[in-house]
Amino acid sequence: MLAPSLVTTRPLLLLLLNSNDLHLALTSSTTSQVHYYVVGGLRRCAEDPLYFLLGYIYGERAIQWILSNVHKGQQLLKSVQPWFRRGAPLCVLIYPNTVTSILAGASKLSPISFMLLTLLGTMARLIIIRGVGTFFAEWVNFLNDWVAEYQVLLTAATVCMGFIGALPMLLSSKKESSGD
Repeated sequence: MLAPSLVTTRPLLLLLLNSNDLHLALTSSTTSQVHYYVVGGLRRCAEDPLYFLLGYIYGERAIQWILSNVHKGQQLLKSVQPWFRRGAPLCVLIYPNTVTSILAGASKLSPISFMLLTLLGTMARLIIIRGVGTFFAEWVNFLNDWVAEYQVLLTAATVCMGFIGALPMLLSSKKESSGD
């Protein structure tokens, strides 16, 4: 929610809080290479071992939990799950994320293999994103300047969207608690 305020004033804090692809691209021209790779890489890898462990310990129950919490792509996840065991190393390498980590744990991929593949995949992704950001540095800088100019308005808009997005969840939890 605070990304517009942080992208131009505190890019490393933004990466520490959320190093998604967009934030990595926007901060590629305003952070040093060392800071970019260390902060972005550590943040991108921080949750993966925890989700891997959930999958490793709880197996099918962890998969059912992720299915109940993933609304978009639920059908894709169900269709990928049966053959994931055969392609787990490649999936972890190409697309290390929460779902992949849980599936890798549930399929009993070796923890050492998982960590190596996650680190390699994450670093490759960071290199690609920084490369694209560097190639399009003029556009990235233009976007950062635009964000800086409209920072207050953009921050207010993202905070409002965050509250609006959380409203259905808050209302449903309120109904559940009053129904007990």
